[in-house]
Amino acid sequence: MSLHNLPREALSTTEVSTTQDVFDVAAFINSRPVGAVQYGIIVLCGLILFLDGFDTQAISYMAPLIAKEWGLSRELLGPIFSSALTGLMVGYLVLSPLSDRFGHRRLIINWHGHVCASDIDHCFGDEHHRTDRSYDL
Repeated sequence: MSLHNLPREALSTTEVSTTQDVFDVAAFINSRPVGAVQYGIIVLCGLILFLDGFDTQAISYMAPLIAKEWGLSRELLGPIFSSALTGLMVGYLVLSPLSDRFGHRRLIINWHGHVCASDIDHCFGDEHHRTDRSYDL
């Protein structure tokens, strides 16, 4: 017997009323005015995006000077500088699924702990130890 053949009274008894348990997040957010904190967060996010892209753009102007100072050909710098963008892409592709699986907060806290431990390790390690291991892992 399908639900379409049941009498209306049978259908109404199977419905569960959860109006008291439901919290409408969108209505809550829309009912509040945008304040200084929200505008501050928007400005900070914009500054982060600006500064994140600034180093990528500025390096193109510095590349000839870096090549001259280090004695490298300009053609060799292309793969070096593009590897940073490739690393970002691989990081986003690998870390996004991990963040979805284990939680964003847990992943960020663990990663910052790793970077802090690596910084301390590099500060107190000997010269061979610092140059032998990769900082970024």
